[in-house]
Amino acid sequence: LLRVNTPDNYTVTTSATQTLQTLIDQYQLENVTHTVVSANTEYEGLMHYGHSLEQTILALSTHKRSFLQRLLRPNEEEKLIVSSAHPVWTFGG
Repeated sequence: LLRVNTPDNYTVTTSATQTLQTLIDQYQLENVTHTVVSANTEYEGLMHYGHSLEQTILALSTHKRSFLQRLLRPNEEEKLIVSSAHPVWTFGG
């Protein structure tokens, strides 16, 4: 599990780590690690994290957005999919 801390949406690392561990415990996930990354944007954090791994696929939860929301704010998920060195699986979240 990955938490990307950005200047606009910052959480203290210990709090973010506790939240991720709570999710792991709540959903009884196995063979899962959690990481907190700080970056200027979520996209930068995802790319940095993705390049640091030897994974074969990234799984990315996406938010459903209206046409107006997509028009006003660039789609970070699409930028990640296009520029990732690994395949990206997206699912609604």
